[in-house]
Amino acid sequence: PPLAFLEVRDGRPVYEGLAQHSLAVACLAKQLFEERVKVLAGLDLPSPTQLLAVSACLHDLGKASRYYQGEKRVESVLRNGGSLTFALHHVATAVLLNLAEAVDTPRAAPSSSLRGLLRLAGHVALRHHQAMRVSASIEELDENKKRVLVGALRGLNPDWVKEVLDGCGRAGYLPEDVVLRVATAAERLAKAGDAEITALAESIARYTPPEKELRLVASVAGAVIVADYAVSLVARGGYSGLVEAWE
Repeated sequence: PPLAFLEVRDGRPVYEGLAQHSLAVACLAKQLFEERVKVLAGLDLPSPTQLLAVSACLHDLGKASRYYQGEKRVESVLRNGGSLTFALHHVATAVLLNLAEAVDTPRAAPSSSLRGLLRLAGHVALRHHQAMRVSASIEELDENKKRVLVGALRGLNPDWVKEVLDGCGRAGYLPEDVVLRVATAAERLAKAGDAEITALAESIARYTPPEKELRLVASVAGAVIVADYAVSLVARGGYSGLVEAWE
């Protein structure tokens, strides 16, 4: 761990590291869509190309949790077959990124300098597994799913999160300020109580992005979905013309 996926086929494990997957999605998204999203630039919005890079790097960050891939769960899949499951990891990612924009860190620039970058990246993460829906209200989740979300967020492993952040940061896809904020938010959530986590999720559910943000979020989410699917397909032994053309 951290893994982007793990499944056992014919007695053999097939897997991809989360840091590797995140960086590959960012690289492919940049290659395919960077020029296309530039037309969405607006004075009061984050840079579309920066939002694309940050969203692609962090879209699966909620998977970096012991709740999903603790030692016992991984061993169970390897022993009994099947695959790891990551229910609500996209919601966990959104909560983490929204908190990251608001946290105070000694070396980070004021949150106003982000202009909503991490908040919108959180909405992109929500959409990449929700058929382009804007958000998922915690009120729509039953008690079991609420426990899953709380478990996933409290189970965040700061070292695993940092592995993803450092990999994308070294490649130039994540500003240092974003790395600092997300790492700090992960440490805070790992110590948070049920009430704090539920309140953070509710604050996301109550927020509806204005129309100018929705267009940007929907476009970037579409780009991340395409890149994520192509990279995942190849990692599972399939074929993608998009990845072949990029390589």
